[in-house]
Amino acid sequence: MRAAASLLLLPWMVCSRLLAAGAPGIAVQWKSQNAASENNPSLHYFTGQPITFHVNVSAPLGAHATIIGDLFQATSGDWGAMLFKSRPLSPELTFDQCTALSTTCTLPDLPPVKARTRFLLKMGVRLADEPKVVHPTGTAEIFVYPRQSIVEWKAAFTSLLAHAGMTRVAVFGNGTSLRTYLRRQQIPFDDLGATWPQVLDATSLYLGDSPLRLFAAGSSIPGMHEVLFMASTGDPGILPGIDSVTNGSGGTTVNVTLPGILDHLEDDPRSQEAFMTIIGHAINESYPVNQPSPSTWSQFR
Repeated sequence: MRAAASLLLLPWMVCSRLLAAGAPGIAVQWKSQNAASENNPSLHYFTGQPITFHVNVSAPLGAHATIIGDLFQATSGDWGAMLFKSRPLSPELTFDQCTALSTTCTLPDLPPVKARTRFLLKMGVRLADEPKVVHPTGTAEIFVYPRQSIVEWKAAFTSLLAHAGMTRVAVFGNGTSLRTYLRRQQIPFDDLGATWPQVLDATSLYLGDSPLRLFAAGSSIPGMHEVLFMASTGDPGILPGIDSVTNGSGGTTVNVTLPGILDHLEDDPRSQEAFMTIIGHAINESYPVNQPSPSTWSQFR
Protein backbone atom coordinates (compact mmCIF):
# COMPACT_ATOMS: atom_id res chain seq x y z
CA MET A 1 0.00 0.00 0.00
CA ARG A 2 2.91 2.35 0.69
CA ALA A 3 4.71 1.87 -2.55
CA ALA A 4 1.95 2.49 -5.04
CA ALA A 5 -1.52 3.87 -5.37
CA SER A 6 -4.28 1.28 -5.21
CA LEU A 7 -8.01 1.24 -5.82
CA LEU A 8 -10.35 -0.79 -3.63
CA LEU A 9 -13.98 -1.61 -4.28
CA LEU A 10 -16.19 -2.70 -1.41
CA PRO A 11 -19.01 -5.26 -1.58
CA TRP A 12 -21.42 -2.94 0.25
CA MET A 13 -21.40 -0.48 -2.64
CA VAL A 14 -24.24 -2.48 -4.23
CA CYS A 15 -27.59 -0.90 -3.41
CA SER A 16 -30.10 -3.60 -4.28
CA ARG A 17 -30.28 -7.16 -5.42
CA LEU A 18 -33.04 -9.43 -6.63
CA LEU A 19 -33.18 -12.47 -4.37
CA ALA A 20 -35.34 -14.80 -6.43
CA ALA A 21 -38.83 -15.17 -7.77
CA GLY A 22 -41.30 -17.54 -6.13
CA ALA A 23 -44.56 -18.02 -8.02
CA PRO A 24 -45.42 -15.78 -11.00
CA GLY A 25 -46.02 -12.26 -9.77
CA ILE A 26 -44.31 -12.85 -6.39
CA ALA A 27 -40.81 -11.53 -5.80
CA VAL A 28 -38.69 -9.89 -3.12
CA GLN A 29 -36.05 -7.30 -3.99
CA TRP A 30 -33.28 -6.67 -1.48
CA LYS A 31 -32.69 -3.02 -0.55
CA SER A 32 -29.81 -3.36 1.89
CA GLN A 33 -26.50 -1.62 1.14
CA ASN A 34 -24.78 -4.69 2.52
CA ALA A 35 -25.89 -6.96 -0.32
CA ALA A 36 -22.72 -8.81 -1.19
CA SER A 37 -23.75 -10.85 -4.21
CA GLU A 38 -26.70 -11.36 -6.49
CA ASN A 39 -27.56 -14.81 -5.21
CA ASN A 40 -26.50 -14.44 -1.59
CA PRO A 41 -27.08 -11.01 -0.04
CA SER A 42 -25.67 -10.49 3.44
CA LEU A 43 -26.26 -8.40 6.55
CA HIS A 44 -23.72 -7.62 9.25
CA TYR A 45 -24.66 -6.79 12.84
CA PHE A 46 -23.22 -6.56 16.32
CA THR A 47 -24.56 -9.00 18.89
CA GLY A 48 -27.57 -7.51 20.64
CA GLN A 49 -28.20 -5.07 17.78
CA PRO A 50 -31.76 -5.09 16.34
CA ILE A 51 -31.75 -7.01 13.07
CA THR A 52 -33.87 -5.26 10.48
CA PHE A 53 -33.67 -4.95 6.71
CA HIS A 54 -35.75 -3.43 3.94
CA VAL A 55 -37.21 -5.10 0.87
CA ASN A 56 -39.53 -4.39 -2.03
CA VAL A 57 -42.25 -7.02 -2.43
CA SER A 58 -44.25 -7.78 -5.57
CA ALA A 59 -47.50 -9.76 -5.49
CA PRO A 60 -50.69 -10.03 -7.57
CA LEU A 61 -53.28 -7.27 -7.21
CA GLY A 62 -55.64 -8.01 -4.35
CA ALA A 63 -53.22 -10.31 -2.53
CA HIS A 64 -52.57 -10.25 1.21
CA ALA A 65 -49.01 -11.41 1.82
CA THR A 66 -46.51 -11.86 4.64
CA ILE A 67 -42.76 -12.47 4.40
CA ILE A 68 -41.73 -15.45 6.51
CA GLY A 69 -38.37 -17.01 7.25
CA ASP A 70 -36.53 -20.08 8.50
CA LEU A 71 -33.28 -19.29 10.33
CA PHE A 72 -30.29 -21.61 10.67
CA GLN A 73 -27.00 -21.21 12.51
CA ALA A 74 -24.67 -22.24 9.73
CA THR A 75 -21.86 -24.72 10.02
CA SER A 76 -19.06 -25.35 7.56
CA GLY A 77 -20.61 -26.61 4.35
CA ASP A 78 -24.04 -27.12 5.91
CA TRP A 79 -27.16 -25.24 6.93
CA GLY A 80 -26.61 -26.23 10.55
CA ALA A 81 -29.09 -26.07 13.42
CA MET A 82 -32.52 -24.52 12.83
CA LEU A 83 -33.31 -21.67 15.23
CA PHE A 84 -36.83 -21.00 14.03
CA LYS A 85 -39.19 -22.00 11.22
CA SER A 86 -41.95 -20.14 9.36
CA ARG A 87 -41.54 -17.03 11.51
CA PRO A 88 -43.33 -13.90 10.19
CA LEU A 89 -40.72 -11.27 9.39
CA SER A 90 -43.01 -8.51 8.12
CA PRO A 91 -46.51 -7.22 8.79
CA GLU A 92 -49.24 -8.42 6.46
CA LEU A 93 -49.02 -6.51 3.20
CA THR A 94 -52.20 -5.64 1.31
CA PHE A 95 -51.91 -5.22 -2.46
CA ASP A 96 -55.31 -3.59 -3.04
CA GLN A 97 -54.14 -0.67 -5.18
CA CYS A 98 -50.75 -1.77 -6.48
CA THR A 99 -48.60 -4.84 -7.05
CA ALA A 100 -45.39 -3.56 -5.40
CA LEU A 101 -44.84 -2.42 -1.81
CA SER A 102 -41.86 -1.66 0.44
CA THR A 103 -41.63 -3.07 3.93
CA THR A 104 -39.25 -3.61 6.84
CA CYS A 105 -38.41 -7.12 7.99
CA THR A 106 -37.44 -7.78 11.60
CA LEU A 107 -35.79 -10.83 13.12
CA PRO A 108 -36.10 -11.91 16.75
CA ASP A 109 -33.08 -11.44 18.97
CA LEU A 110 -30.32 -13.90 18.13
CA PRO A 111 -28.20 -15.56 20.82
CA PRO A 112 -25.11 -13.57 21.85
CA VAL A 113 -21.89 -14.57 20.11
CA LYS A 114 -18.23 -14.54 21.15
CA ALA A 115 -16.85 -14.67 17.61
CA ARG A 116 -18.18 -13.80 14.17
CA THR A 117 -21.06 -16.21 13.58
CA ARG A 118 -22.80 -16.96 10.30
CA PHE A 119 -26.54 -17.52 10.05
CA LEU A 120 -28.62 -18.42 6.99
CA LEU A 121 -32.11 -17.05 6.49
CA LYS A 122 -34.41 -18.88 4.08
CA MET A 123 -37.09 -16.41 3.01
CA GLY A 124 -40.50 -16.86 1.45
CA VAL A 125 -43.87 -15.21 0.93
CA ARG A 126 -47.12 -16.64 2.29
CA LEU A 127 -50.47 -15.49 0.87
CA ALA A 128 -53.50 -15.20 3.13
CA ASP A 129 -55.65 -17.34 0.83
CA GLU A 130 -52.95 -20.05 0.75
CA PRO A 131 -51.88 -20.26 4.43
CA LYS A 132 -50.12 -23.61 4.01
CA VAL A 133 -48.15 -22.63 0.90
CA VAL A 134 -44.81 -20.80 1.04
CA HIS A 135 -43.47 -19.22 -2.15
CA PRO A 136 -39.65 -19.25 -1.77
CA THR A 137 -37.91 -15.96 -2.54
CA GLY A 138 -34.28 -16.80 -1.81
CA THR A 139 -31.77 -16.93 1.02
CA ALA A 140 -29.68 -14.37 2.86
CA GLU A 141 -26.59 -14.56 5.03
CA ILE A 142 -26.50 -12.83 8.41
CA PHE A 143 -23.16 -12.32 10.13
CA VAL A 144 -23.22 -11.41 13.82
CA TYR A 145 -20.10 -10.02 15.51
CA PRO A 146 -19.21 -9.57 19.17
CA ARG A 147 -19.09 -5.90 20.10
CA GLN A 148 -15.86 -4.81 21.70
CA SER A 149 -16.11 -2.79 24.87
CA ILE A 150 -14.73 0.74 24.83
CA VAL A 151 -11.80 -0.47 26.93
CA GLU A 152 -10.97 -3.25 24.43
CA TRP A 153 -11.30 -1.00 21.38
CA LYS A 154 -9.19 1.73 22.93
CA ALA A 155 -6.50 -0.79 23.91
CA ALA A 156 -6.38 -2.20 20.36
CA PHE A 157 -6.19 1.26 18.79
CA THR A 158 -3.55 2.50 21.23
CA SER A 159 -1.46 -0.64 20.70
CA LEU A 160 -1.70 -0.17 16.95
CA LEU A 161 -0.27 3.34 17.21
CA ALA A 162 2.39 2.35 19.75
CA HIS A 163 3.81 -0.35 17.46
CA ALA A 164 4.21 2.31 14.78
CA GLY A 165 5.98 4.68 17.21
CA MET A 166 3.07 7.14 17.28
CA THR A 167 1.99 9.01 20.40
CA ARG A 168 -0.66 11.42 19.13
CA VAL A 169 -3.81 11.52 16.99
CA ALA A 170 -4.83 14.72 15.22
CA VAL A 171 -8.11 15.23 13.36
CA PHE A 172 -8.80 17.89 10.72
CA GLY A 173 -11.53 18.64 8.20
CA ASN A 174 -15.05 20.00 8.51
CA GLY A 175 -16.81 16.70 9.20
CA THR A 176 -18.11 15.49 12.56
CA SER A 177 -18.47 11.68 12.19
CA LEU A 178 -14.87 10.80 12.98
CA ARG A 179 -14.59 13.21 15.88
CA THR A 180 -17.82 11.89 17.40
CA TYR A 181 -16.72 8.29 17.09
CA LEU A 182 -13.28 8.85 18.61
CA ARG A 183 -14.82 10.69 21.56
CA ARG A 184 -17.26 7.85 22.18
CA GLN A 185 -14.37 5.38 22.06
CA GLN A 186 -12.47 7.62 24.53
CA ILE A 187 -9.56 8.15 22.13
CA PRO A 188 -7.91 11.52 22.87
CA PHE A 189 -7.04 13.63 19.84
CA ASP A 190 -6.04 17.15 18.90
CA ASP A 191 -8.63 18.98 16.82
CA LEU A 192 -6.81 20.95 14.12
CA GLY A 193 -9.92 22.57 12.67
CA ALA A 194 -11.28 22.45 9.14
CA THR A 195 -8.14 23.08 7.08
CA TRP A 196 -5.28 20.79 6.08
CA PRO A 197 -2.51 20.81 8.74
CA GLN A 198 0.50 22.93 7.80
CA VAL A 199 3.14 21.35 10.03
CA LEU A 200 3.30 17.58 10.42
CA ASP A 201 5.49 15.23 12.45
CA ALA A 202 6.16 11.50 12.21
CA THR A 203 4.92 10.71 15.73
CA SER A 204 1.35 11.79 14.96
CA LEU A 205 -1.41 10.10 13.02
CA TYR A 206 -3.40 12.69 11.07
CA LEU A 207 -6.99 11.80 10.20
CA GLY A 208 -9.05 13.99 7.88
CA ASP A 209 -12.83 13.97 8.13
CA SER A 210 -14.19 16.03 5.27
CA PRO A 211 -15.96 15.75 1.92
CA LEU A 212 -13.59 18.37 0.48
CA ARG A 213 -11.09 17.30 -2.19
CA LEU A 214 -7.97 18.04 -0.18
CA PHE A 215 -5.91 15.04 -1.21
CA ALA A 216 -4.10 16.64 -4.16
CA ALA A 217 -3.09 19.64 -2.06
CA GLY A 218 -1.84 17.52 0.80
CA SER A 219 0.01 14.85 -1.14
CA SER A 220 3.01 17.15 -1.73
CA ILE A 221 3.63 17.95 1.94
CA PRO A 222 7.34 17.25 2.64
CA GLY A 223 8.83 15.25 5.50
CA MET A 224 7.92 12.11 7.42
CA HIS A 225 4.24 11.84 8.24
CA GLU A 226 1.15 9.62 8.05
CA VAL A 227 -2.09 11.21 6.88
CA LEU A 228 -5.34 9.36 6.24
CA PHE A 229 -8.01 11.43 4.56
CA MET A 230 -11.31 9.66 5.26
CA ALA A 231 -14.39 10.63 3.25
CA SER A 232 -17.84 9.01 3.12
CA THR A 233 -18.33 10.22 -0.39
CA GLY A 234 -21.47 9.93 -2.43
CA ASP A 235 -20.03 12.07 -5.21
CA PRO A 236 -20.50 10.16 -8.50
CA GLY A 237 -17.41 11.90 -9.84
CA ILE A 238 -15.16 10.26 -7.23
CA LEU A 239 -14.49 6.54 -7.55
CA PRO A 240 -14.68 4.68 -4.23
CA GLY A 241 -11.36 3.26 -3.13
CA ILE A 242 -8.06 3.88 -1.36
CA ASP A 243 -5.14 5.73 -2.96
CA SER A 244 -1.75 5.90 -1.29
CA VAL A 245 1.08 8.35 -2.11
CA THR A 246 4.56 8.20 -0.57
CA ASN A 247 6.93 11.14 -0.93
CA GLY A 248 10.70 11.07 -1.13
CA SER A 249 11.10 11.57 2.61
CA GLY A 250 8.93 8.57 3.47
CA GLY A 251 5.82 10.55 4.32
CA THR A 252 2.60 8.80 3.33
CA THR A 253 -0.76 10.28 2.47
CA VAL A 254 -3.71 7.92 2.05
CA ASN A 255 -6.92 9.07 0.43
CA VAL A 256 -9.90 6.95 1.53
CA THR A 257 -13.13 7.52 -0.37
CA LEU A 258 -15.56 4.79 0.59
CA PRO A 259 -19.36 5.05 0.88
CA GLY A 260 -20.35 4.99 4.53
CA ILE A 261 -16.84 4.45 5.91
CA LEU A 262 -17.43 7.12 8.56
CA ASP A 263 -21.22 7.31 8.53
CA HIS A 264 -21.66 3.80 9.93
CA LEU A 265 -18.78 3.44 12.38
CA GLU A 266 -21.20 3.08 15.27
CA ASP A 267 -23.46 0.35 13.92
CA ASP A 268 -21.72 -1.52 11.10
CA PRO A 269 -19.05 -4.05 12.13
CA ARG A 270 -17.46 -3.94 8.68
CA SER A 271 -17.03 -0.17 8.83
CA GLN A 272 -15.14 -0.59 12.10
CA GLU A 273 -13.10 -3.43 10.62
CA ALA A 274 -12.27 -1.37 7.55
CA PHE A 275 -11.34 1.65 9.67
CA MET A 276 -8.92 -0.32 11.87
CA THR A 277 -7.52 -2.39 9.01
CA ILE A 278 -6.86 0.60 6.75
CA ILE A 279 -5.10 2.47 9.55
CA GLY A 280 -3.09 -0.62 10.50
CA HIS A 281 -1.79 -1.17 7.00
CA ALA A 282 -1.18 2.53 6.41
CA ILE A 283 1.03 3.09 9.44
CA ASN A 284 2.74 -0.28 9.71
CA GLU A 285 1.91 -3.10 7.30
CA SER A 286 4.04 -5.58 9.26
CA TYR A 287 2.05 -5.18 12.47
CA PRO A 288 -0.76 -7.75 12.88
CA VAL A 289 -3.93 -5.86 13.70
CA ASN A 290 -5.77 -7.62 16.53
CA GLN A 291 -9.16 -6.11 15.75
CA PRO A 292 -10.04 -6.87 13.10
CA SER A 293 -8.10 -9.89 11.93
CA PRO A 294 -5.41 -9.10 9.33
CA SER A 295 -7.19 -11.47 6.95
CA THR A 296 -10.02 -8.96 6.76
CA TRP A 297 -7.79 -6.76 4.61
CA SER A 298 -8.08 -9.16 1.68
CA GLN A 299 -11.79 -8.45 1.19
CA PHE A 300 -11.04 -4.77 0.57
CA ARG A 301 -8.28 -5.27 -2.01
